[in-house]
Amino acid sequence: MMTKEKYEEFITTCGIPLKSVDCVLDSVRGIIYPMLADGSTDLTDDGTSLLSVTDEWLDNLSEDDMWKINKASDDLDFNIEMEISSKGDNRFKPSIRLSKGDNVKFK
Repeated sequence: MMTKEKYEEFITTCGIPLKSVDCVLDSVRGIIYPMLADGSTDLTDDGTSLLSVTDEWLDNLSEDDMWKINKASDDLDFNIEMEISSKGDNRFKPSIRLSKGDNVKFK
């Protein structure tokens, strides 16, 4: 079992900051943790599976953070669907939806 200190070290090296939603993605387990004001990860929180986040949370992701999740999804064996929709003023907003792949490594 990994100690808290080892996990803190691990998340520092394998955590993907998602600044638009003030969270950090554990890129190995697919768990989202809150980001503290100093940019570190709140490991006192149990975290939330990336597959369990709300549509509102996904809608608040910046385009940059969406691409970070897209890149991590292959290693996590997630299916990801990205869609670009017009906002009507020659601007486009990407959106993202996630689902389990065939070989999901965790719940």
